[in-house]
Amino acid sequence: MSTFNINDLAARVGIPIIDRLPEVLHTDPEPTPTRTHRPGKNVDMIGQEKIRVQLAMLLQAAQKRGEQPPHILFHGPSGLGKTTLAEIVAAETGGKLVRTTASAVNSPFKIAKELAQLGDGDVIFIDEVHGLSKIAMELLYTAMEDGRIEVSSGKGDRTKSISVELKAFVLVAATTAPGKLDPAFRGRFGFVASLEYYSDEALGKIIARVATKKGLDLAEGAALSLGRRSRGTPRHALHLLERAAGYATVVADEGEDVVIDEEAVANSLALAGIDSLGLTPDDRRFLQTLCVDHMGGPVGLANIANSIGVDHPTVVGMIEPFLLRAGLIKRGSRGRMSTPAAYEHLGLKAPITLAWAV
Repeated sequence: MSTFNINDLAARVGIPIIDRLPEVLHTDPEPTPTRTHRPGKNVDMIGQEKIRVQLAMLLQAAQKRGEQPPHILFHGPSGLGKTTLAEIVAAETGGKLVRTTASAVNSPFKIAKELAQLGDGDVIFIDEVHGLSKIAMELLYTAMEDGRIEVSSGKGDRTKSISVELKAFVLVAATTAPGKLDPAFRGRFGFVASLEYYSDEALGKIIARVATKKGLDLAEGAALSLGRRSRGTPRHALHLLERAAGYATVVADEGEDVVIDEEAVANSLALAGIDSLGLTPDDRRFLQTLCVDHMGGPVGLANIANSIGVDHPTVVGMIEPFLLRAGLIKRGSRGRMSTPAAYEHLGLKAPITLAWAV
């Protein structure tokens, strides 16, 4: 049996995986219907290589067999490209993309209406799909499997159920909480993929591409410097690029070319309280409280949330995920604990009585 090689497989499905910025990204492609910085084709996307290769194989195989692609579920943290991948599915299949959210179609009537309006080959993208009610999920997975929906009309003894045949469609669903999906609903997806955080280099390439599209002048090293502070997330990277561009524009002398260099990056992010690792003031206050006030822990969620004046969902959903991934904290049965890296980042000496050292 030959050894698996993703680069060879990627070449077979027409997706380049290379270290340098592809030449195509220096051009100004046709903008997508939503945001001009989103790639329109699989080949144009940066990052998520394994998922892109699998997706390309899936779509090309369906096209060659003359079949409709299976329904697709993407899950992972916000800002990693789930919406972009949905747009790519529509672009690659030639179908119209219909975008909505679970909150907008969270009733049988609303979701039935949305599905009935789809044309043959259309792609419907439902973001945060875990927000659907159980009855809405049941109606949706019937449509996914049988290509029809049951619509009830009337009341009491006069209630009638009408079966409505649907055009062939592809559902692309995205969620940040896959565990909240009904197992029967989750089982209807033919392709399920978990998105990964981006490397600093991939984020640098994304930043460079967007800067080119926006006509921004990036000095050498500035894109990678922004990428290192972007917490592994393209959406965050583009926000930081906007901050750096605004700073460089304001401090530039009249008539001088605006150049975003590493100094502009450092100063703009320092102004926002974002440090070299991408930590925000809330992140550092969390670490400072854990490392100093609680001697590295362990400490419970309620205790530390109250100490820093932040609600529980913000701590669990926004602060802790990056600190965990960066190896600055650990979570155990007894609560949150700091690591040696946390003390090092804060410029503090770790006590010898830390719980994790026992």
